[in-house]
Amino acid sequence: MTRFHSNSASVFLGLLIFLGCRQPADHPPARLQLKVLFAASYCRPGGRTPSALWFENLQQAKAALGRGKIPARLSPKRGLLFISMGRQPSGGFAISLARPTAELKNDTAIVDVIWHNPPPDSMVTQAITFPCLLLEMEKADFHTITVRDQEGHIRARASTEKNL
Repeated sequence: MTRFHSNSASVFLGLLIFLGCRQPADHPPARLQLKVLFAASYCRPGGRTPSALWFENLQQAKAALGRGKIPARLSPKRGLLFISMGRQPSGGFAISLARPTAELKNDTAIVDVIWHNPPPDSMVTQAITFPCLLLEMEKADFHTITVRDQEGHIRARASTEKNL
């Protein structure tokens, strides 16, 4: 009889280990709310290449972007994400938000945008532009923010390390 209990205990223990080590069922990724604060065709700072900057608070954002379009108040549970297309040779370029939520995967928040380029033979303003988008975004446990366009290309990344 003790041999039966010993075997039963071993089987039970094996099942517990197996079930405990199993991969969890596929759960939909967490979503973080986004809100567009502004989009413009000429923003500073505007570097030569696409970029993204994360700001934990208003003071960081105002120091980097100036006071122009920065909101007067920001909940401590939210931060600001600035996305720039970089320097563009003419008008007709723009960034818009593809969906009102960011996907949280592991330690990365993925923000989907629409990267607008003017058609090749369109009539556009002949001026250098720096298109940008400023978003208010929920804070969560992420270390990187990835900006992905409508074709799945990664256009920019931002670290959530403190910006000075």
